Amino acid sequence: MRQEGLSPTRNGGVQVRGTLDGPYDSGNKSNEIVTMRTKYALFLVSLGLLSFTTYTVAEDIISRLGMKHANVQSHIMANFTGSFTPEFEVRETTFFYPRIPNIKAIIGNDKAAVVRDFCQYVKDYVNSEEFLTEYQARRASAKPTYEPERIDPSSLENMRTVVRDLESQMAELKRSPMENAQAIAVYEPMLANQKATLAEYEDLTPNKTKWEKNYPADPSIVIRRKLQEYLDLVATVDFNAQLTAPDKYHIQKFANPDYERKSAHWKACFRAGKAANDATSLFVKEWMKGEIISGVKGKAPKDTDAASAATRNTSLAPGLSDDTAQDGVQNEAGEGSDAAPKEKASLLGKLKRAKALLKD
Repeated sequence: MRQEGLSPTRNGGVQVRGTLDGPYDSGNKSNEIVTMRTKYALFLVSLGLLSFTTYTVAEDIISRLGMKHANVQSHIMANFTGSFTPEFEVRETTFFYPRIPNIKAIIGNDKAAVVRDFCQYVKDYVNSEEFLTEYQARRASAKPTYEPERIDPSSLENMRTVVRDLESQMAELKRSPMENAQAIAVYEPMLANQKATLAEYEDLTPNKTKWEKNYPADPSIVIRRKLQEYLDLVATVDFNAQLTAPDKYHIQKFANPDYERKSAHWKACFRAGKAANDATSLFVKEWMKGEIISGVKGKAPKDTDAASAATRNTSLAPGLSDDTAQDGVQNEAGEGSDAAPKEKASLLGKLKRAKALLKD
């Protein structure tokens, strides 16, 4: 039976979805929970939320884990930049971790050391020529080609009036903040939303504005933003949170219902454990003290021809059928597979391929 939070994938990986519940247990519960938490620790850093030694050391962690440079680098990029929706809003990539069969033997008891090596790999890739080239290509492809129609002046003035009225009401409520706490909690987000909407309608090129914010010419802005988001998030994680006993599907949940409603990223941090996140946080803080991206770019490591071929020819893990492997998988960025993230194939591209097949 399918779990709510974890889905097996075509290549034996596990996709993590937003409704993820507690650590998964099948058979040996204590060993399995430790294994899952360790995988999450590694997974977190491959998200692109993190990265510090030289490529010689960092590169070794990739080979030790049996992973491919192309796969890891593609997911670092995807998780840092996300992808644009048709409305030019950024849609974050659904994060995942690939299958790592020998993870327990590799990690041992020193998760922090592995996290530091993986963090260094991320940082070194971000500081490579290849990262900059790929980032600029993604930025160019996401550039808006149109702007929405302008609303009529009277409607725009009505919106300004609504904002002014809400600001006036908020000022009045805040004269007695204790007595009006509930009303302030309602009006404050309402006012912020109205002001954001007004600003967008007043902007002559709102799509371009979104593009420049989410894909700035300087990628270090995006990297720093993501690193800070991680620090802000992990500071809220309760690593002593209690879990319920496994249910009939071997799934544990948080005893605190508020924690069950936390984001998948929050839960991933929890599963990684305090030691892994402490190492990651220390690394990120040190990284942010200096240059995010150095003026001197390195060269990202590449897979050998044999390794690249192995990535292209990855088959189903034993015991998984096509139907099971595809269950719940979103291939927008290659989640849940051992292949590098890819953009969705366009309808035009599919038609071209179909015509080519018909000609053959």
